[in-house]
Amino acid sequence: MKVSLILFFIIIFLNLFFSKSKFTFFLLNFYLFILMAFNNSIADRVTYKAIYVYPENYIDIDIGFQLLVKLSKLVGLNFQSFINLIFIISLLLIARIVLLLSDRPGIVSVLYCIYPFFNDAAQIRSFLGMALMISGVYYLFFAEKSDKLKFFLFLILAGSVHYTFFLFVFLLFLRNTEDILKVFKMILVSIATMLLLFPIILTVIRKFFPPIWVRISHYFDLSTSINTKIGVFMIFITTFMLVVFYMNKNIYTGDSNIYASKQYLNLNLFLFALFPLVFYSIEFLRLYRSMLIFNYILFSNTLGIRKKFIGKDLVMNTVLVCYFAVLFYYFDYSLIYDSIIIPLFEENTWLK
Repeated sequence: MKVSLILFFIIIFLNLFFSKSKFTFFLLNFYLFILMAFNNSIADRVTYKAIYVYPENYIDIDIGFQLLVKLSKLVGLNFQSFINLIFIISLLLIARIVLLLSDRPGIVSVLYCIYPFFNDAAQIRSFLGMALMISGVYYLFFAEKSDKLKFFLFLILAGSVHYTFFLFVFLLFLRNTEDILKVFKMILVSIATMLLLFPIILTVIRKFFPPIWVRISHYFDLSTSINTKIGVFMIFITTFMLVVFYMNKNIYTGDSNIYASKQYLNLNLFLFALFPLVFYSIEFLRLYRSMLIFNYILFSNTLGIRKKFIGKDLVMNTVLVCYFAVLFYYFDYSLIYDSIIIPLFEENTWLK
């Protein structure tokens, strides 16, 4: 574990000091791939292997993932090659968006390592869905020309791999909206529409698509403890306030892409509206953490405004990173320390 952990921190520090370097950025991504792919001892990996070897026993799994398993088996891939392919595709999709939007991709990758990397290492379907959805959100909000067709394509792909990602369809209400009051109204409309249609949709699915209903019902099996509710609410509130602060800092300092800065706020308003779902079931937290990469991009671009990263900025940002690290560890990572974090470094077949 010592060697793998030392390598991990060395590469992280390289990304902090050479935050604009594509070489150190891809070096860290390659190391994350090694940690993720070549380890069959972490939580959920045994289950995913069983799904791959005996797919007929898991007919309630999300239909897109079922098809992906069948296609991979058809072309002769074994389980290790299958997960390697998923992690490579997902990391490359995320890396592409980071390089397109961030001036300091190294900062983004370091923040991602703090959270939610360790969750993504175990939750393969969620990680693939996140990578696809990040690409979809990019084409809707941040591309030079908004492309709803590509957004829908990535939405369908992400939602078929993990059904919860279909909720991102409501982002369409926020496209090209800069008036904050109008954004709030649209979010209320989205929530109201969701509350009205959700029972009808669930009834139809339960009657005509029993396997899909079984999968969706599992999302509500894991209730959220009161400590986690408080912790997640603190994270939501703090993150939202920071996004407003850094968005305004970007605009105040003359960031050329004011429109993009405001889209970060719109996205976070939508994520904040999802909090009641997280309050009901911790399963929906994956929707929130899947979009954190955009907040990290906003943060990294704000750092890029000033040439020297010293003085009060250094102290403030160090405190913020430590604060988030403590929050995420206490309310999330403390639950997976023995089942994911320790095995990730100790049981890797490439790093032993």
